[in-house]
Order: sequence, then structure tokens, then C-alpha cells
Amino acid sequence: MLNTPLGTTIACPSSGIITKTISTTALINYVDFGVICNSTSTLDLSLFIFAQYRPVSTSPIHIFAMSKGCGNQNGTVTLTISPKYTYAFSTITPTSVSGSTITWNVTNLNPHHLSSISVYVTPVTTVSLGDTICTSATITPTAGDVNPADNTFSRCDSVRSSFDPNEKDVMPKGPIATGTKLTYTLNFENLGNDTAFNIHILDTLSYGVDPNSLQLLSSSHTVSTSFYQISGGLTVVRFDFPNIKLPDSSSKQYNKGFVSFSISSKSTMAPGYNIINRAGIYFDINPVVMTNTVENKIAQHGAVNVVEKLNEPSVYPNPTNDMLYVNLNGNAYNQLDIVNNLGQVLIHKDIEGNTANISTKQLIPGIYQLVLKGDSGVKVMKVEKQ
Repeated sequence: MLNTPLGTTIACPSSGIITKTISTTALINYVDFGVICNSTSTLDLSLFIFAQYRPVSTSPIHIFAMSKGCGNQNGTVTLTISPKYTYAFSTITPTSVSGSTITWNVTNLNPHHLSSISVYVTPVTTVSLGDTICTSATITPTAGDVNPADNTFSRCDSVRSSFDPNEKDVMPKGPIATGTKLTYTLNFENLGNDTAFNIHILDTLSYGVDPNSLQLLSSSHTVSTSFYQISGGLTVVRFDFPNIKLPDSSSKQYNKGFVSFSISSKSTMAPGYNIINRAGIYFDINPVVMTNTVENKIAQHGAVNVVEKLNEPSVYPNPTNDMLYVNLNGNAYNQLDIVNNLGQVLIHKDIEGNTANISTKQLIPGIYQLVLKGDSGVKVMKVEKQ
């Protein structure tokens, strides 16, 4: 037993054997074992959010409210959105909407039932690719909650245009200290023309994280988790969504899913070690769909959350009149795009070597995004044409 849920008692039989008669007509049979709920309920509310912001049209914010303790619990969820966006609608009617603050009442939360709320917002001001948008949410009551720290969740995301819906995200981003808890979110979407009946995800964990610290945080559908070892001593975690019946691409509101988990980096990793992770998503018997790669570097002591400017690509002069010069500073990028606020690519250039020169004479004065792509990932920088 890695950890015992709050309000429960370990109830494994002394014989170590559990017998269950299953129906021959049932597609799936579940067997509850290991722990049982105590007679009294335990208050331990928590929530989790993630968002995908776009510069135009609506952007979704997904909220998942849950209770980790035994017994049904009720609560109030309060979401605070960025002033750059305004509330449009949500899948559950809110109790109140006041400016950037929206609230909902949620009921009957327990370890087997969470409340899922999808909120859609639209930009009220001009937002650009790469802009940082911060969102926070809380769930109350906190009085009597055994772990009030997880009643609040805050995160900051970047504005993006087109993206692969089957993707991986990590929080926090960038340099981290040893022992830092990382939160990974795997998003998937059925882009086919038929229902996906069974989905599973294989995630090979980095040497830099401790598999025993993994905790499942939330998921869009019922999921089971298992581990196994592969050659080289690596650990693979498998997330199974049996009988998920995820609708096809014609059902935009219902053809998406996700799973989120936390895991801690090892305290023994040396500064400079890269914790790299990506996963493979399997829709029924179709070929694997690989996600993007996310990366965290173990920072030097005292350097956590400090951006290493010396190694970043540089752009000059900025603002510019007719020519823009890009120095990659050793980073591996092979493509460059100049993008306007509507997400349209106005200039595309293939990069060879460590520098690039771009004529901006055809651009009208204004703010643009310079997007670099390559083995070093994606880098977005603001540039101004005078």
C-alpha cells in the first residue's frame, strides 16, 4: 500500500486471496479490495484546472472538483479568469457571474465521482501568441478540511494558435529544484470518423523521477493505472480507458479526454540533468499517436525559476524598420515564422546555421510574433515593426 486514502481502513484479507464470481455476459467486472471507508466521513475537497487559450474565438478552461475523503461532500467552486478574457458559457450553469469571477455549487463529490465543468471564454482585448494568461480556482468550505492547501489551484498558460490536440503538458515549466513535484497532463482527442471504444496511454518515465511518488490527480473518464519495467530499468505507466466510447470528430464538445498525475523528481539528480517525457496514445487498434516532448532541467542551487538569458535566442534590432536579425545562441531551430495577431503566417523561412536574416519591409507597423521551431522545441518572441 503506497498510501491509504483519508477516512479508510486497510481491508486486505489475511489469506491474500479474493474470490469473485463474474458474469459471462458482462464486458467489464470491477472488484473493490484493499481499503474500506470508515463509518464517519472525512472532508478533503480539492480541484484541478487546465486551459487552452487562443487569440481568437472561444477558449476552454476545464475544472475538475473532487473529494478524496470517504462520504459524499458538497462544495462551492469559484473561478477567477484573466481580465483579458470574458465568460461566454459553461457546461454547468453557474450560480453567479460577476466580472471575472464565476461560481458553481457542486454536490455529491466522493472518491468515485468528480464534478467536471468546462468553461468557455472569449478575448476582450487584443491578445498575442505567447502572451501569459493566469487563472485560479478555489473550492470551499475549507473549515475542517484535512488538507486545505489543495483547495486552491492556480496556473499560467501561453496563448497559442493551432496545436496538436493529443499533447502533453508539465507544470511547473523550466528549471526546477531536486525533489520538485511535477504535474503532467495528457490530453487526447478522437479526430477519426468513428467512436473510439478503448483507449490506452503508455508513458515511459524518466530516470529523473521517482515512480513510487506517482499520484493520479484526475481524469475525464474512468481510468485504471498499472506499471511495468522495460529493458534498461525504465518504468512505464499505463493508463487504460476501457469502454470509453469517445465520440468521433463530429462531436467537438465530447470527443476529448485527459488524465493528470503528479510525480516527484529524484533528490539525487545532478544540476543540469534533463527530465524529458512524452507519451504514446492508442485509439483502439490504430497506430500509436505520440505526444510532444516536455522537459525540465535540474537547476543550479539558487537558479530555480530564473531564465537563463545568455542561452536564449536573441532578436535585434527590436523594434525594427526593414531588417531583423536572429541569433540562435547554439539552440537547434530550423524554421522561423512571423505571425500576426490572427495567427496568420506572413513570413516563413528555413534556417541553416546559427543565424537568420529576415526582411520586414512588407509588414505594416505593429506587433508580431516570431516563432522558432526545431529540435529545441518551440520558442515565441514578440517583435515590433515601426
